[in-house]
Amino acid sequence: MEENIEVKEKYSNKWTPALFISLLVALIAFLIYLNLDDVLWTGIFRLLAFISLSLGIFCMLKVMEGSKTFGVEIRDDLLLISYLKNDEVIDTEKLKIDDIKSIYREPHRLKFLFTDYKMELSGNHCFKVEFHNEEENDMALFKFGGRVLTVDEKSGQKLEQFLKRHDLFS
Repeated sequence: MEENIEVKEKYSNKWTPALFISLLVALIAFLIYLNLDDVLWTGIFRLLAFISLSLGIFCMLKVMEGSKTFGVEIRDDLLLISYLKNDEVIDTEKLKIDDIKSIYREPHRLKFLFTDYKMELSGNHCFKVEFHNEEENDMALFKFGGRVLTVDEKSGQKLEQFLKRHDLFS
């Protein structure tokens, strides 16, 4: 029986073009700002340049972080989750299989601040762990750097089959 599997995080390839577009808009807005005399338009283009530069920095950080790959391995009554970047392990989590009641898949939902409204992202799936201990809340199976990692439909089915073979998926 297969004891380990590697799955890629769902990652958009649109971050790199967004980086270049936002930096180009920031440069153009800054050059226009330098050549204007009207106070209102100067303020507008200065704000546009700042917002575009901020968006460019955010996109650059996203591109630098890149896509994560995570390996799921079952060994010695432990569920080991390894987070890899460029085939190098950057973090590892261990969960005791005896503590796990089940693992289930659900669509990933973004919760908006200050409201109870949640938006479902199409094609993004999140795996959650339910424990035997009733006091512990369900937690995301793949979480790195404070954010929940999602998988696409194909990777989700592959991981689901792997977990079913080990009687962990419900």
